[in-house]
Amino acid sequence: MKTSWRKKAKRLQRIAPTLDWQEELVHMLIEAGTVGLTQTAIVKRFENWKFTAELQNELEVLLAQNKVQRFKVPTKGRPAIVWRATTLILNP
Repeated sequence: MKTSWRKKAKRLQRIAPTLDWQEELVHMLIEAGTVGLTQTAIVKRFENWKFTAELQNELEVLLAQNKVQRFKVPTKGRPAIVWRATTLILNP
């Protein structure tokens, strides 16, 4: 059974109470593995408490550092934007 993101976040908060949202974003991308996460899923996992523009900016910074990859995946409607961590994300 999959653990919900809220439960993971609460557990993570107990383990690392000083974890900021950027670190949480990196942690999410690492956990997603090679499948990655859609931009919509990232925003939803933060329950929209971080402005989309801030998340987008952080993802662009990680992209510029080659720590993530961005893909457009065709769907029936607009293409989904998928973000995937690279091995460089493990090096601060």
